[in-house]
Amino acid sequence: MALSDVELANPGSLAVDPVWDAQSDRPSEPPSEAQRYVPSTTWPPFLALGMTALNLIVMFAISTLPLMVAGTLGRVHIDGSFLKHLVDPEISALVLGGSLVAQLLATMLLLWSTQWRGGRMADTLSLRPPIDGAKTYLWAIPAFVLFGALSGAILQWLSPQSNLSDTQVMLKLAQSPAWWLFGLVAVVGAPLYEELVFRGFLFSALARTPLGLIGTAIITSILWALIHGYSLQGISAIFALGLALSAILWRTGSTRVTMACHAAYNAMAFMAALVSTPTV
Repeated sequence: MALSDVELANPGSLAVDPVWDAQSDRPSEPPSEAQRYVPSTTWPPFLALGMTALNLIVMFAISTLPLMVAGTLGRVHIDGSFLKHLVDPEISALVLGGSLVAQLLATMLLLWSTQWRGGRMADTLSLRPPIDGAKTYLWAIPAFVLFGALSGAILQWLSPQSNLSDTQVMLKLAQSPAWWLFGLVAVVGAPLYEELVFRGFLFSALARTPLGLIGTAIITSILWALIHGYSLQGISAIFALGLALSAILWRTGSTRVTMACHAAYNAMAFMAALVSTPTV
């Protein structure tokens, strides 16, 4: 694009273009204070949805593989009383070990796939420092944890039976001999993987469509809530948390912050499960 004589004579008048480069589909610099969150990806929306679905399938398959093999060999019995046996050392280790390995491998696959179409990992996944710097964590983490605690309290008040049903697996695993492995899965693996998938990879692809930021926040939050397999009430609570994380992503421009908030909330839930009354 040619520059006018006026622009050449007055370089200070040249504004930095906040739009991502059309040819490379990459930003020339991180989002500014005025921009906040700007999506950057080389993935079309439907292709990104397909890759997200494939990644989730791979993650689920890998996580259940050790348990399925053990069941086939007769080492464990998978039946209607399976939930009661989650506290058994062998079963809890298989469930949590498989989950941790699945989270790691699926995350590696996601990081690799972001570069298949010539994109840059940090841009596609919004893995940039927050716009306002490190001080962002000082308000974002407490605000999200408080929001999550209030959401949980409201759910417990409205539907205590549904809340108990949704948390049974978590409580069992927290009371198992492999509780420390559960901590790694819940506090490290889940926030890292889920934020990169939903608020990173998928969010950036959908936000460039007519859905915009609000529509993308709704769609990605619904999908994120559904993979938890909770009751309708539980899905509603996770959906609300997804909207809050999407708002934090918009405000900070960084999935580093949403991962920290997600990890802090899961750590709170994990500690609560550790000190809870043993289930029968």
